[in-house]
Amino acid sequence: MDKKIVELKEFSSFLRVHRNKIIDRWMVSESVETIFVRHSMKLSDTDKKVFLDFLDCFISVMQWKLTIS
Repeated sequence: MDKKIVELKEFSSFLRVHRNKIIDRWMVSESVETIFVRHSMKLSDTDKKVFLDFLDCFISVMQWKLTIS
């Protein structure tokens, strides 16, 4: 099996471009739904914004590391 090593710049760019799609798929995943059901919570647009903000922060940290190095 041929494995590709993804560079940080490439990965952060990928996340930035596909962030909405990633969060949308993650929010409807079985494990996330199970967590929300277990805690009697409902997913809302506000939750989605929190997840998007977190992902944006994560991407910013990666880009900051690229700038430093």
